[in-house]
Amino acid sequence: MAKKDKGPGCLMYLFFILFLVCLAAWFLFSNGLNFKTLLVYGPSQYAANIWHFHDDYYCRANNSLELFEDILPAGAIDKKEGIKPIATLKSGQRFKLKGYRNREYVQWVAAKIADGPDMVYGYFMIPEKISIPTFWGTINRIQGFLDSSQEPFKNAYFSEIPRDATKNYRQSRLSELKKKLATAVDLKEETDPAKMQQIKESKDFEIIEEISSDNTIYYCPKRDYEKAINLYEAYLGNGFDSQYLQVREGYDPATEGYWKESVFLRIVDSWYFKLFAAFVLFGLLRRIFRGRKQKDNPPEPEPDPRSQKEPTNLETIPQDKIVSLTLSPEMTVGEFKEHFQNTLGPSIKVYTTVNTRRAAKDKSPLSSLRDIKGMYGNIPIDRNFTVSQAEHFFEEMGIGIQVMKLDGKGLAPNGAKLIEF
Repeated sequence: MAKKDKGPGCLMYLFFILFLVCLAAWFLFSNGLNFKTLLVYGPSQYAANIWHFHDDYYCRANNSLELFEDILPAGAIDKKEGIKPIATLKSGQRFKLKGYRNREYVQWVAAKIADGPDMVYGYFMIPEKISIPTFWGTINRIQGFLDSSQEPFKNAYFSEIPRDATKNYRQSRLSELKKKLATAVDLKEETDPAKMQQIKESKDFEIIEEISSDNTIYYCPKRDYEKAINLYEAYLGNGFDSQYLQVREGYDPATEGYWKESVFLRIVDSWYFKLFAAFVLFGLLRRIFRGRKQKDNPPEPEPDPRSQKEPTNLETIPQDKIVSLTLSPEMTVGEFKEHFQNTLGPSIKVYTTVNTRRAAKDKSPLSSLRDIKGMYGNIPIDRNFTVSQAEHFFEEMGIGIQVMKLDGKGLAPNGAKLIEF
């Protein structure tokens, strides 16, 4: 008999939920905690990027595109209004897609370009509304780990640069960097694992991690390390975008320098800062949630001790068998234990709650016990109570106790009477 198809199992559902959680966390850190976008483009673009599940892409202009400092009214772009673009991208030049904003009939695209050693952030207008698949582009990038055949998106105005093209450009810059390092510093290469470890532990050399791999390391004397890192930044660090997104003809990084990100922006854009910000936001949300919960469910006012009724069923008990414990909110657990022993004989253990067996601290006040019901004042107790009756009596008051033997070693029998101690 053929097996009946039961559909996806529980494991598949769990995998799907885990995937969604990881994807949501990735988008949170890439957009929700992308404070650099907030500082550079402002809160409107920051909110739009979160809404669009945005991801940055290297793109190529298919037409001439005029970059403006901010989004403008459509009529203000006319040169007669005196508003000039801060830069113009020619067809074929590269830019980095940093987001987009929809208007009713047109679309403004946030872009990042390099103008000499400076980075320029601005917007260019698309005279129609086009599809910019930032979300599915991100999915394609994730799928790209398994399938590299994903097609980059394109439209009449610009198109995504294939990842392989950017990778090849990086590789060419890396080759140039190694040649430059070979002449500027005492650059060495090592592939033997044992020697690689020796160099790692050496006090005379420094590994250039940025261009090394698990199988091959490049290193130099410590005195040359700073010079090597500066060259790396010029070719593959901040200087990579200065070259890749350059719009100025005849730009020479050797004489003009390259864009260097400020320390403040590096800190804001670091994962350490984002993790710190995530914990702070989580703490604030938790406090807000607790505040709302307390507002919706205010704690009951503590009863006035003078209005408390004494325990019932004591009228028929001979008065010489009744004793009283005087309790107050300020009385500590240690004082309560001592008062119980002096009045009734046996020692006791006191717990933080009625249903747990976690000992309360002697210095804690009775009011700190979670289940306490405010039964303060003179509490009459029948000395003929058995141990179990006494423990239940205090449980009704919200105080978890256990009566101990006279020697304090072990629990007293449940049937033993308090008067016997």
